[in-house]
Amino acid sequence: MQAVSSSFVRRRARSLAYILGVLVVVSEAAAQTPRHALPPRYVSAAVDADGVLRIATADGRVIHPTPLKGQHGSERVRVAPDRRSVGWLALFPNPGGASYPIPLSLAIYTNGRTREISGDGLMIGDWRFEKGGRRVAFDRRSVHGAARLFELYDVATGAKLSEYDPRGHTGPAPNWVKALHP
Repeated sequence: MQAVSSSFVRRRARSLAYILGVLVVVSEAAAQTPRHALPPRYVSAAVDADGVLRIATADGRVIHPTPLKGQHGSERVRVAPDRRSVGWLALFPNPGGASYPIPLSLAIYTNGRTREISGDGLMIGDWRFEKGGRRVAFDRRSVHGAARLFELYDVATGAKLSEYDPRGHTGPAPNWVKALHP
């Protein structure tokens, strides 16, 4: 058996103590990380009797997102299937002069931030989350018109991924359009 020097044992003990110390610090930091520091999971969302949008999280918090600039109300509020986003149609004064507001934007709330996707001056009709909540699809139309234009957006970036105008198309519509317009 080979003899081990005492300096080797001391160096090895210091290395092990350092590693254990790092592990203790990392585990304590993980234990002290607040639950709300993780991306929230939304369990429900609705507009209350006062017209205020309320979003409930899995950890019991209630969030009141700031309305979009000029917004007069919210409707058709939905929680994404993956529970990472909440969407709603944002109502604005009717540019045609009618006394009732119309949905001109789709608002998507994710992790403390609201993203606005505009209908480009046209009313947004139906909308839904796609791909588990990673995308949103909606149709745009005039207030009293029958023509519909369909659009698909990425939730994370707000980028338009696709659009579909049924006028002039003879083939089948994409599945995301069929889901909006069965």
